[in-house]
Amino acid sequence: MGKKKSLVFLSLVFLFFLSLAFAQSNESTESTESTESTESSESTESLTQENSTVNPVEETGQEALQREARMSLGMGLAHMMSGDNNLALADFSAAIKKDPDLFSAYTHRAAINLAMGNYSQAILDYNEAIRISPQDEKSYIGRSVAYRYLSKFEQAVADCNEALKINPQSADAYLARGGVFVVTSYYDEALADYGRAIQIDPSNNSAYNNRAFAYIGKADFDHAIADYNKALSIDPQSAMTYNNRGLAFGRQGNYAKALADFSQAIKIQPQFADAYENRAVVYYYLRQYEKSWADVYREESLGRAANPDFLKRLKEVSGRG
Repeated sequence: MGKKKSLVFLSLVFLFFLSLAFAQSNESTESTESTESTESSESTESLTQENSTVNPVEETGQEALQREARMSLGMGLAHMMSGDNNLALADFSAAIKKDPDLFSAYTHRAAINLAMGNYSQAILDYNEAIRISPQDEKSYIGRSVAYRYLSKFEQAVADCNEALKINPQSADAYLARGGVFVVTSYYDEALADYGRAIQIDPSNNSAYNNRAFAYIGKADFDHAIADYNKALSIDPQSAMTYNNRGLAFGRQGNYAKALADFSQAIKIQPQFADAYENRAVVYYYLRQYEKSWADVYREESLGRAANPDFLKRLKEVSGRG
C-alpha cells in the first residue's frame, strides 16, 4: 500500500534452539547405618576391607574445563531465555574458550549474533559449528539467513541446497531458500519452495505467511489473502498476519477490510508500530485525516518516524504545516 512496504514479512524464525542435556557430575553418597558394639570382628574386618577398595576418580584438567564449559553454556541459555543477549554472548564465548569443540556454544552464539544483526560474526560461528558437525542441516540454514541479510544470495542458496542434501524433508530449508528467492524477486521459485514446505509441514504458519508475500509480489492478492486466512486459522492471535492481510486488502482497494485488520493487529499487539503507520495510510485514503494524524503520533511515540513521503502528503491534504 503506497510506496512503502512497511514490514519485513519474512518471518523466518531461525533461532534453532538445541536441547541441552546436563550431565550429572555429583556422585551419589551412600548412607550407612551405625553398627552396634556387639558386631563380630569378622564383619568389621569385612567393612574395612570393602572401604579400602574405594578409589575416587580424579578429574583431569581437560575434563574440568569441559565441565566448566557446560556450566557456562547453561548460564548462557538462561540469559538467552531471559532476553539478556549481551550476557548470553559472554557466557557462550566463555564456554567456547574452555572447550573449543563445544558445538552447542557455537550454534547458540550464532543465533544471538543473528538476532542482534551481527551477521558476519554469525557466519563465523556457523562455520565452526559445521566444522564440528558437518551433517547438521540447521547450521547451514542459519548461515544461509546470515548470508541473505548480507545480500550474498548465491552463498545463501548454496547453503540451503546443502541442507536439503542432508535432509530433503527440511521445511526450514525450503522456507529459507524461498526467502532468498523473494528478496531477489524470483517469485515463482519462491512459491515452489513455500509450497514444498507446506507439503512437508501443513501446519507451518510461516510458510503460509511467506507464500502470501510471494503472491503479493506477483500482484495475486486473492491467493495472498487465502494464504493469510489459512495462517490465521493456525494462529488466530498473530498480529503480524493481520497486518500483512490488511496490506493485501489495501492493495486491492478494500479499505474497510484493511482498516479492520490493522485495528485487530493493534488490539493484539498495542506496540505494533507498523500497524499504526498502515492504519494511518488507510485513514488518509478514507479522508479521515485527524485519525490518520493520531496514528502517526502513536507511531512516533513508539520510537519510529513516519514515512516522510506519506507525512508530506498528509500535511498537504490536511492543511498542517
